[in-house]
Amino acid sequence: MAAAPTQIEAELYYLIARFLQSGPCNKSAQVLVQELEEHQLIPRRLDWEGKEHRRSFEDLVAANAHIPPDYLLKICERIGPLLDKEIPQSVPGVQTLLGVGRQSLLRDAKDCKSTLWNGSAFAALHRGRPPELPVNYVKPPNVGFLFEALTILELYVDQAGLCLLSAGIKDVCHMASYITF
Repeated sequence: MAAAPTQIEAELYYLIARFLQSGPCNKSAQVLVQELEEHQLIPRRLDWEGKEHRRSFEDLVAANAHIPPDYLLKICERIGPLLDKEIPQSVPGVQTLLGVGRQSLLRDAKDCKSTLWNGSAFAALHRGRPPELPVNYVKPPNVGFLFEALTILELYVDQAGLCLLSAGIKDVCHMASYITF
């Protein structure tokens, strides 16, 4: 038997099962309910003497009749606007549960402070071309930082004893797209 879930985990399992029951995933909901009962992940009930007893999912639904099936969805819809009041997101109006950085629902104040570019940070990126800019870098580097990064890259390659082909025209054009004046 798995370790007993925390109160929050047990409630989350319950809310997920209720959400699945209210949508097109009834079979998934049935499987989840079956597993919750099988692994005894449903919170036990206490009788008037304080003794714990197992209960079925249906008993839990009846005990929580005040919780509608779409309760989890309503919670998710309210979290973003509440968090936006405390820590604004980078793109206002975009509501997503899957965001990253300043769009993440798990963001905190330290995630939202901006970091200035410097030459070594830009040089550390893959050949000056990140697959995606780091989320805490607000503005792209300016020309001075770009040339500093290229200098650092040349020195590193020269010290390694390799022949440096200056970044290649495609890479230079890509890096130039990051230049700000």
